[in-house]
Amino acid sequence: MNAFEKAKTYFQNGLADLEAKQFASAEIHFEKSLDWIPDRISTLNNLAAVKIKLKKYNQAHVLTQKVLEQDPQHYQAWLNKSVIEEDHEDFVNALLSIEKVLLINPEFTEAWINKGNILSSMQRLNEAVECYENARLINPQYAYLQGVIVHAKMKICDWNNLEISIADIEQGIKNNEKKSSVFPILSISANMTIQQQCAKIWIDDYFPYVQTNLKINHASSKIRVAYFSSDFRNHAVSLLTAEMFELHDKSKFEIYGFSFGRKKKDAMTNRLENAFDYLIDCQDQTDIEIVELSRRLNITIAVDLTGHTQESRTGIFTNRAAPIQINYIGFPGTMGASYIDYIIADHQLIPIQYACFYSEKIIYLPCFQANDRTKKISNQVFTRNELCLPTNQFIFCCFNNAYKITPRIFESWMRILKAVDGSVLWLCVENQIAKDNLLNCAQKNGIEKNRIIFANQLPLAEYLARYKAADLFLDTLPFNGGTTASDALWADLPVLTCQGESYASRMAGSLLHAVGLSELVVNQLSEYERIAIELARSPTKCLEIKNKLISNKKHFPLFDTPLFVRSLEKAYVTINERLQKALPIENIEI
Repeated sequence: MNAFEKAKTYFQNGLADLEAKQFASAEIHFEKSLDWIPDRISTLNNLAAVKIKLKKYNQAHVLTQKVLEQDPQHYQAWLNKSVIEEDHEDFVNALLSIEKVLLINPEFTEAWINKGNILSSMQRLNEAVECYENARLINPQYAYLQGVIVHAKMKICDWNNLEISIADIEQGIKNNEKKSSVFPILSISANMTIQQQCAKIWIDDYFPYVQTNLKINHASSKIRVAYFSSDFRNHAVSLLTAEMFELHDKSKFEIYGFSFGRKKKDAMTNRLENAFDYLIDCQDQTDIEIVELSRRLNITIAVDLTGHTQESRTGIFTNRAAPIQINYIGFPGTMGASYIDYIIADHQLIPIQYACFYSEKIIYLPCFQANDRTKKISNQVFTRNELCLPTNQFIFCCFNNAYKITPRIFESWMRILKAVDGSVLWLCVENQIAKDNLLNCAQKNGIEKNRIIFANQLPLAEYLARYKAADLFLDTLPFNGGTTASDALWADLPVLTCQGESYASRMAGSLLHAVGLSELVVNQLSEYERIAIELARSPTKCLEIKNKLISNKKHFPLFDTPLFVRSLEKAYVTINERLQKALPIENIEI
């Protein structure tokens, strides 16, 4: 066999591996092909694409430059260049590169989607939607695209044909079609069967189980627990969990953080470096390299804090980073993966009758959410006047993300405003198109635009202090506030929620039960509206609930971080004992 034939064979094997998403094997085959024909463009470009999948961006950049030196019009190389630049948050150059792709090949579906992703990262959301729509015109059946479009439109509160799109997505998922990635489905559908099936479709497509031989360590005097995240910085997950890491009993547990986020370090990162026994920066390592490191360190329990969110690294857990793998708090739902053993919850969050919709077994704690009691609230007293709020009227607020606001919940809010004269709705929505859409929708529902007021972004301590200007937090459905609801309660603002069946639709209800305010958890929007109106019309009753919240915070589980950590560690000990005894994975009650 001559050099050409050998190069061709390795190249074809690499293509087969790439198609099967076997990226490590594809890398080997493409590199062997280049050993025989070093400068073949198609091999260089495909190897660059594989290096990107393996997070080897510097190597991918070198390969991409070699391709473009030989062929400046190679649109797939420009696509690779754009992906590398996007990963490094060089969005300006990423946009220039992707526009070069579309100039050469305007019918390239993937390029339109990538351009939409870049524009979305730049907060040019309306343009992002246009790109996704262009992609759909070229290829209506492109995998997961419909969910991308709906989620992007929900970010700008564009609800045109939303019900039709959701019905089509749900039906497609029932038929095992690739209609949506997992995170968007949380705000698209409250159906537990749909959410579980969507997760399974995604996992089977991108992260199928890999059979591995993992040696169980019986010798360590301490249980080694590793938390994996891209968000060990000023991010909602770290803001909730920082004190939890600090309070772990280091005499019984050795606590590791595996960080693979590309954001710059900040004060929170510095705090976490002191909280962990070891905080390991592994952003430039491949999934397999991280797995191998975790195994060398004899990690017993691996806790995934990212789940199906941006910058997640599910491939780490596909290959078994540890004998026990847990899904916790970063993603509010099931992973749909057989290799994730447990999910941390409570009985309000995942009632036992809903456990069948989770691929994981449930670790039941007194409350699912860790909290940080050291989170400071600014001493600054915000007057309603400086916040552009009416001085003597009832202030309803919701600081949840715009994509969580659905037509159904917004119309419910409008009915509440109609029933409470002079009341206003205070939202935290930054995008101007989203603001305009919400104002127009309010007007169509008979509510004057000046009764919808938008808050600006503030630093954390001031943001928390600002909550004190509101009277009642109105939660969203089917995707509740998680951190925002917790923040409101921490700032002494009562939260009203209408819960559903899913994790995402039961978060706020769980928090309210954990702080002794179950009377603010309802199952029907009609009851949600009734209570909101009743509290707005009865200042005395509203004040009673606020005072009850202030009192309960001191001795209920929600903000009892030491109790949470003791319960969590008891769970870790229990599941480790079961592992050592080779007992099956079962629900754990703490």
